[in-house]
Amino acid sequence: KVVIKVQRPYVADMMMKDFALLSKAARIAKISPVNQTVDFNMLVEELKEVSINELDFRIEAETTMEFARNMEGINYVTCPIIEEAYTTQRVMTMSFIDGFSIGNLEKLDKEGYDRKEVATKLVNNFLKQVLDDGLFHADPHQGNLEILNGKIVWLDWGMVGRFGKKEQNILKTAIAAVVQKDVNLMKNAVISLGKPTKEINHPALFNDIDDMMDRYCSMSLEDLNLGELLSEV
Repeated sequence: KVVIKVQRPYVADMMMKDFALLSKAARIAKISPVNQTVDFNMLVEELKEVSINELDFRIEAETTMEFARNMEGINYVTCPIIEEAYTTQRVMTMSFIDGFSIGNLEKLDKEGYDRKEVATKLVNNFLKQVLDDGLFHADPHQGNLEILNGKIVWLDWGMVGRFGKKEQNILKTAIAAVVQKDVNLMKNAVISLGKPTKEINHPALFNDIDDMMDRYCSMSLEDLNLGELLSEV
């Protein structure tokens, strides 16, 4: 049994027209005060690049196979097997995964899975993708994550992210800073991740990070508003 993903006719043309409109909107947004912190042109260009890659199923097929190679030796994670002989730019053929959504808690319980164990394995695997492999799934919602025979199955590798060693080391530094509640370490990570456009006020930056870590590091996940946190960052 296989699944065949087929690209609809004219999708590429329609998307390019959409991006032309988005680019115009981004230029208009340039005069907005919001643009001081959000570069709309950069966002549109990045979205366009990602979308163009998604239109070539050969890229998704290769990424899926790369993920499979990265997961060799890990027995609780898998992905569909790509049928290369039946995969082209606009048609992709892969093995059928007869599992169920990781969000189906009733089925998880009925099948005897330990929810905490599944969640821990999922998070550990995602951290491996980001911090060790440098290739990670960029759309990990419950429709793209299934459970089959005790394994977590990652579906739909059309949208991915990549990190080089530099970005991985900075992220590891940031994680260590949170765990150790080390403001100086986090300050170094923040400066390394960004590109300052003017001279940095180091005491003010230190105080801002100290204040954020003081508030958020003691907060439970239940109370954490991720949108607010990202906005403050």
